Amino acid sequence: MRLKNKVVSVEASAGTGKTYNLSARYVALLLCGAKVDEILCLTFTNKSANDMKQKISHFIDSLGDDKKFLQTIQSQIDISLSQIDEKKQQLKTNFLNTTNSIMTIDKFLNLVLKQFSWYLDINENYEIGKNDIDKIGFEFLKTLDKKQFADILQLCNKSSKNFEAILNIFKLIQESSQELNFAPTQISSVDIAKKDVIQKAQAISKFVCSFDTASNSAIKAVSFDSFDDIFKSSWIQKDYFKEFSYFKKLSNDHAEVLFSQFKHSSAIYFKTKNHYLLTKLNSVYKVWQNFTIQNMIKTNKLEFVDVTNMVYELLNKKITNDFLYYRLDNKYSHILLDEFQDISIVQYNVLKPLIDEITSQEFESFRSFFYVGDIKQSIYRFRGGEAGLFKHLEKRYNSKKIQLKENFRTATNIINFVYDVFKEKPNYNMPKPTSNISGGFVEVIDTNDISNSIIHKIKDMQKEGVNMNDIAILAYKNDDILSIYENIKKQLPFIKVSTDTTSRLINSPKPKAVINLIKYLYYDETIYKENFHAILGERANQTLKIKIDIKNGSPTQIVDKIAKFYNLFDENMVKFIEQIKVYENITDFVFNINQLDSSITNKISNGITLLTMFKAKGLEFGTVFVVDRFTKKPNDTNPLLLQYENTKLKRVYIKDPLLNYFDQDYKEATEQEKNLKTIDELNVLYVALTRAKHNLVVFQKLQNSSINIKQNTKIGELHVCDTSNKQEKIEKNISYKNIDYGRQNMSKKPTDTAASSLYLLNFGIATHYCLEMMNKFDKSSLDKAIKLTMSIHNHGLSENDFDNMHRMCHLLILNQEFQDKIKGKILSKEQAILYNREVSVIDLLATEDNHITIFDYKTGKPQTKDKTQISNYKKAMKDITNKNISAYILYLSTSGVDILEVD
Repeated sequence: MRLKNKVVSVEASAGTGKTYNLSARYVALLLCGAKVDEILCLTFTNKSANDMKQKISHFIDSLGDDKKFLQTIQSQIDISLSQIDEKKQQLKTNFLNTTNSIMTIDKFLNLVLKQFSWYLDINENYEIGKNDIDKIGFEFLKTLDKKQFADILQLCNKSSKNFEAILNIFKLIQESSQELNFAPTQISSVDIAKKDVIQKAQAISKFVCSFDTASNSAIKAVSFDSFDDIFKSSWIQKDYFKEFSYFKKLSNDHAEVLFSQFKHSSAIYFKTKNHYLLTKLNSVYKVWQNFTIQNMIKTNKLEFVDVTNMVYELLNKKITNDFLYYRLDNKYSHILLDEFQDISIVQYNVLKPLIDEITSQEFESFRSFFYVGDIKQSIYRFRGGEAGLFKHLEKRYNSKKIQLKENFRTATNIINFVYDVFKEKPNYNMPKPTSNISGGFVEVIDTNDISNSIIHKIKDMQKEGVNMNDIAILAYKNDDILSIYENIKKQLPFIKVSTDTTSRLINSPKPKAVINLIKYLYYDETIYKENFHAILGERANQTLKIKIDIKNGSPTQIVDKIAKFYNLFDENMVKFIEQIKVYENITDFVFNINQLDSSITNKISNGITLLTMFKAKGLEFGTVFVVDRFTKKPNDTNPLLLQYENTKLKRVYIKDPLLNYFDQDYKEATEQEKNLKTIDELNVLYVALTRAKHNLVVFQKLQNSSINIKQNTKIGELHVCDTSNKQEKIEKNISYKNIDYGRQNMSKKPTDTAASSLYLLNFGIATHYCLEMMNKFDKSSLDKAIKLTMSIHNHGLSENDFDNMHRMCHLLILNQEFQDKIKGKILSKEQAILYNREVSVIDLLATEDNHITIFDYKTGKPQTKDKTQISNYKKAMKDITNKNISAYILYLSTSGVDILEVD
């Protein structure tokens, strides 16, 4: 029994089963005798990694039920159905009882770096986070000597960029993970080239002005008072003197010679200047690089790009592959890569030594490399993704190429529509997918009012019975998502909306309003007060209703008072108050709040889903709205132009539009970059359109559309998914009147059922958190944990609630039966387990030799479902570990602890 192909690439369109084939490959390797810990399976997101684990576990558990899956396995290895059936149980046992290596690339790189961090003087307990570039830049400047500081000033002056722009260039170089090496160029060379250009321009000016017949426009074109004035006229863009309309009558051979000399001198100047700036930039960057390394060692804080770069240095300069495997306790014989079109060059260079060893012809042992992807879904080039690596690896490793053509996700009409949109586009030479799902609905709506068009379409679909929980609205930017979200909440308040956006918390309307109010009170600038009123939808030029002294009290207390006064509390305001605890006083808050990088939160897990097109990658929905950009696409602010050839950096430029007219190589590089950006845009749109299973609606602007596809298209019939939950009908006229009953004294605990349920839920979550934060089950740990809990879960719970919580946990500590059951055992808190494709979290595990004890905390009254839940945990742990299992429910109250054993 052996693999038919050692190296395989699977390229396929969206919905054709790339991950399905990767799962089949994983199971095929196990059937061939590969050990679970010999297979390294990498993907890009935690969600993808978890999905992969669940799918593989499912396929192993149900091996033999899915005939197509068996056929896919048999296409990769020579094996009979009876042989598969014989191995099924052993496969299941091995997979459940062995730690697998299915993970994200980032997690793998973290794993490697933590094992070898001491090579780079980094503490293995480093934290991952985003650094404040302004703060680090300031600290960097303080470390410079006079010469280094002068170099930076000269670089800023000659490149016409401020220090912030220079820092952004440093970040780009860091993220590209490229070593830039240039032969030194002196500033004197630039000055000499500049003088030569001036002389050649003056010669042309003198030539033009020597003609009595020269028009005023011709004379004006060659009149200049400074060096920069020379390049403001469009004649410098021409290839020949005679091509400029005002010069035609003056053209002769001498003029063409002068013009050719000017073009040649200008080319030398701009190339020399660009090269000088790059050498100076590289020189300063090396100082910056050394500073950031020392800063990482000092603060023990790394960014993701730092981890990648350090692992690259380790594998290529510090250690051997054999030593790597020895430290990782694994000898990977098989590598599987998902979504390969998104891999960056530096990530590939990190993995390349491992792939090279596995694919080496010197070894005839059982090894393999398998990667899947779709270059049409390559949307992460801005962070280093390189789709060209897909084809490069096919040639390098002579892989067996598989193309998947049958779509298992999307209805036929949508597939045909998407194919027609892209078939003539660059980089989309693809076979037309087929589908056995008939029908499908497609509509393209041309509108200048996208937000309200979305509202009308939601209403129409709800009337038709479309399941609101299976609608996704996909937009280009987080700001557009927030705008749609607020409009739906305003016009359709009964519709649930779920967002998964990385929009910054400070841009969420309610926190943003509070920030503006505090800035008004601090600076006494009217603009902030008007911003506050505008965000809340109140009339302008009115007096503030609240009376508050921001000089007294912490930022959290001040924000809390404002939020309560204006009734601004929601999940984002709660999170905002938690996040601003880092600010010592109101001055610290005002000056640093714009640096707060937390994202908004949305606790609704059902309803219409709002996502950016990037976030939607890898997902699917019954109905998808694809939304045009609300505003014009932002200009490219990247100051560097990097040109690659396969995996090698070919050329580097600091962008300069004038270089297009004098340097053919630069012109080719800009054209290549322009074409790649066009493909990037097409790929994002392709990802968005291919998320739909049954219904696809596109909202595009009448002018300046980023989508720009067939106008006013309508294909097929709207598909209404069967659902047992009947949709609420929209009332045509909904009136709402805000009645002011005055202020009331609230009891400490809400009395209505919904509020009471929320209170009990919050109290239970906080109690579980307190128990999780206790290092030991003793009084000292409890006192520390309760303080931490009060700082995190202080909204919705009173001081009396925390007193009760402390008493309940203290009674558990004093309970001798509980202490006896955990004595001398290894304790694991909040332990996640995967069983039958479901993830569960066990509150406390106590392990000793061949015995595991499960504990589950309850702060409410005993319910029948409690025993069922813990019985399931017990069965899962038994199947996973094959150890003896005991299980107990701990009912906590202020009067004592009841311990119930679950059979």
